[in-house]
Amino acid sequence: MVEDAKKVLFLYANKVSQVVKDVLLDLHMMKKTEAVKFSRKNEECRPFEVGGETRLEFYASKTECGLFALGSHSKKRPHNMVLGRLFDGRLYDCLELGVEGFKSIRAFGNTGTGAGLGAKPCIVFVGEKFDSVPGLKLARSLLLDMFRGETVATVNLAGVDRVVVATALEDAKAMTSATADVQKEALVQPRLGKRKEKNVASDNIEGKVGRMYMPKQKV
Repeated sequence: MVEDAKKVLFLYANKVSQVVKDVLLDLHMMKKTEAVKFSRKNEECRPFEVGGETRLEFYASKTECGLFALGSHSKKRPHNMVLGRLFDGRLYDCLELGVEGFKSIRAFGNTGTGAGLGAKPCIVFVGEKFDSVPGLKLARSLLLDMFRGETVATVNLAGVDRVVVATALEDAKAMTSATADVQKEALVQPRLGKRKEKNVASDNIEGKVGRMYMPKQKV
């Protein structure tokens, strides 16, 4: 079974800084047709609070997005961004990130605007912590889901027009995962192949042969 590219919902919380707005704008440009961007602020979207995911799940379901990027800003968490996934319309997992030393794509002139529609990026993860730290393992999984696009059998190297590099500098701390029942449901694999028919056999001469069971009849 081949999974289609996941759409990403970009939206703002009640308070958001210009830095985070610029980050989400750049990410939205990189996703292009596989993204939906809200311009209004959304006070009720708080994925780390009990019940705070309800409005977020509603927006994601309405826009048919399996991923989201929520930007916010506060004194305790300046220039903040939450990346997350949904499964079957419910919040599956999410990770909180802080933005520091951001430089927009526009700052690189024409160099950063050459991404072609449908082109594949080269995604590189630098650091052993991506294999050992739970938060960074989640970050890698989320970023791969966000940028991998549609699953294909082969990739034309001429179509790889950009590189996404993630470097592990610190351990990720703020994260949340789905409940056990949601995780179990998400990991269920569909049955492939033809199901065996009952009371049906194959014969080399007569072909498909079936058997019928009838109750005893009074003669």
